[in-house]
Amino acid sequence: MLISYLPFSAATGADTPDLPWVTDAFAVVLGATVLSAGVLGDLFGRPRMALLGLVLTVAGAALDVVAGTTATLRLLWTGQAVAGVGGGMVMSATLVLIPARPRAIPLWAVVAGLGGRPRPRAGDWTCPARSSPR
Repeated sequence: MLISYLPFSAATGADTPDLPWVTDAFAVVLGATVLSAGVLGDLFGRPRMALLGLVLTVAGAALDVVAGTTATLRLLWTGQAVAGVGGGMVMSATLVLIPARPRAIPLWAVVAGLGGRPRPRAGDWTCPARSSPR
């Protein structure tokens, strides 16, 4: 989303203080959700929370695509927040579901870290007014 700041700002008329919330909405909500999603996973089942988290992440990404094509800033914030809730649910559920082996948790951390790399670039592809070369 970082590359799309200027074209998206021009398309929506967003001010400079509004733009960091495009990426921060995901991170803040993800951090706030991880702990409470762990408690919900204990109550309702971790596999169920992981599946619900995946569904919410996809729903948030779909809202981001709609926001990118319609140039709606508040819808983009909402999509990022919904994806953050889903990501927090997935993160808390999958860490508990992996087996307690010496290599399992470092492998989980590497996969989680690599999984976040395509996200900013994928967000740029949803913005029709992008200015970055492919």
